[in-house]
Amino acid sequence: MTLAFMPLSLALMLLVTNASITSPGAAKEQRGEQRMWAKVGDPVVLPCHLSPQELQSSWKQLYEKTAVRWERHGESSHKEPHMVLEVEYSGLLKTARSMMPRASVRETSFRQGDFSLWIEPLLNDDAGHYEALVRYGKETRRCQLELGMVTVTVNPPGLLVETEPLLLLCNSSHPAKLVGMRWFHNGSLVPVSGRFRSRYGDGALSISRPTVSDSGPWRCELTYSNNEKVSATFNLQILGFAGPASPVVYAAVGSATNLPCLLNRDPSASGILGVSAHWSRLAGEDLEIRGISRNGSNGSFTLHLPEVGPGDAGQYCCAVSIHGTTITRDVTLAVMTGAQLSGPHPILDGQVSFGLILVLFLLLVASILALVLRNQRIFSPAFPALERVVTAPTSGNAGKDEGQEGKSLQTEC
Repeated sequence: MTLAFMPLSLALMLLVTNASITSPGAAKEQRGEQRMWAKVGDPVVLPCHLSPQELQSSWKQLYEKTAVRWERHGESSHKEPHMVLEVEYSGLLKTARSMMPRASVRETSFRQGDFSLWIEPLLNDDAGHYEALVRYGKETRRCQLELGMVTVTVNPPGLLVETEPLLLLCNSSHPAKLVGMRWFHNGSLVPVSGRFRSRYGDGALSISRPTVSDSGPWRCELTYSNNEKVSATFNLQILGFAGPASPVVYAAVGSATNLPCLLNRDPSASGILGVSAHWSRLAGEDLEIRGISRNGSNGSFTLHLPEVGPGDAGQYCCAVSIHGTTITRDVTLAVMTGAQLSGPHPILDGQVSFGLILVLFLLLVASILALVLRNQRIFSPAFPALERVVTAPTSGNAGKDEGQEGKSLQTEC
């Protein structure tokens, strides 16, 4: 009897198995619930897609018709879910009012098995548990993930001014206990000392006397009791002076020159108005006001001097006032007068005089030698061999000339 019921039992098992595979209510779930961390204000993509093997076996169903519904449970999974976005079989798109127009899906990606939800930009209220229900043909898939928020804010907000103290705050929606916090600037670990102080309790970093060099990306890294780490980045902008800290300008007497006072960015481009600057010069014990400028073009408050004199040399100060905060930059003006040539040092003067006399004396000796050599060339015979020619004696003076000849020969030898 047992053998008689075996074929029937096998048939029933096969039927149940096939029903569990093809039944629309039996949804395939994505392996494990994912947890994602994103920064408020950034775009985020909540992934939900088929594997290459699933895509290969389901491409016909995806081509025919596909429906997707994304829901969010809020920060607590016990709360009632509400619809975020839905694409019906007909292609009709529905979006929750709170997510318009930030939430979207790429319908053109459905045929590639990608049903991910795009949110841009991300808000604090977007944190929570998300679930996607995908129906294609007779198949159903569920994707579940948790979206957590991590934020970095600065206090005071907006564009900050150099030397104005600030506070960087790093927070997340992680439910575990915070056990560690580190800060990185331009990729380098920031030592918590000197100008930098960490407030571990509220995840904050205070910076006293910030400078332009503190601008750039700041990243916080939070470590929780379950050994999970989350991080977020904030691009800090500091308004201050551009160029070297204490510039020196060289100018010649009588020339025009400009003393630079340039900010690293245009305040008006960031919505900061009412910026003013004044120049002063430390002349003796009096602070002499030299010029006033308001709302410099592109953050430039250059002081123009049409004609520089020797008395203009010295140190100048450019003070820029921005929303009650004043920052200063010292500029040194060096005036080239040429006084070193008109009034040399007495020792140098004697050395120069002695050198001139020596040169004149050498020139005189050379002239005399040249004159002597020239005179020798003028009075010397053109044919020196003629000096040795002896004139033949005449017959009347033979005896007399003989002695002369002997004398001449003796002289020649």
